[in-house]
Amino acid sequence: MLYIGPGALSQIAVPVAGLAWAQIFVFLVPAIAAAAIWNLHPRRALLLWRRPPIAAVLLGLLIGLVGFIPAGAVMALVSLLLPHEWLVKFDLAPLFLGPAWQRIALSLLAALVAPVCEEAAFRGHMLTLWRARLRPWAAILATAFLFALLHLDPVRFVAVFLLGVLFGWIAWRAGSLWPAIAAHAANNATAALLVGTIGEAAARRDAPDPRAALLALAMGTLLIAPLLMAYARMTPVPPPASEALEPIDPSPTAPRASLRRVPPSVPAAALAGLVSLALIVAVGLARRG
Repeated sequence: MLYIGPGALSQIAVPVAGLAWAQIFVFLVPAIAAAAIWNLHPRRALLLWRRPPIAAVLLGLLIGLVGFIPAGAVMALVSLLLPHEWLVKFDLAPLFLGPAWQRIALSLLAALVAPVCEEAAFRGHMLTLWRARLRPWAAILATAFLFALLHLDPVRFVAVFLLGVLFGWIAWRAGSLWPAIAAHAANNATAALLVGTIGEAAARRDAPDPRAALLALAMGTLLIAPLLMAYARMTPVPPPASEALEPIDPSPTAPRASLRRVPPSVPAAALAGLVSLALIVAVGLARRG
């Protein structure tokens, strides 16, 4: 509701500022608040407290970088099955055809802000809660589906779903969000760099070559397989879900959910979000005369 309401409104009004607003106030702040409401320590519930080995974070970064190849190939193959009008409507290239500052800002947001905020919401809070009720793979698939669905992009849905599965598996194996954030950041940075570099060529929306896409899918799969095996050896025993479910109030009489547990910083952040949303919308309306 936040994403398709004020989140979409902010991005329509001022794309760069709206994207930043949506990441912080649609994903990150609500995830922190929801964890506290449900009597969970936010840092634990969002898998931010455990510090994995640097090697695991770097390997996650490499997995995200290489994972862009098969994900891009899948997106290209899916685009062959969709109406041309959809490809035009959901093309992100025009966002990178603006001024240089806008391209740089969008790239930084995609590479630095979005991975932290989206991972906190999906592979942090959501995966933690669902792992308490579902088997790990069921929880990973469910969060990946919602992750892809919330992008509201049929062209990239399958590719984003597969990346969501990949990020969820990385976070689950390590019991930490940091390798998944690294993987997400590497993938987004590669996409932003590619779109920003080819610019007008992307805007022409040339039909992809299915043979080239299949070749890229095969090569990407071969490249990423040994990285995944190395990561699995590095994280042989995933921590139990209960480790992230430490209650703020462990007393048996504590209410299951309570707004009183929300840290004071969260209402302050929510107020800042409302004020900044109003400013973004006002700027957007002023630009349109």
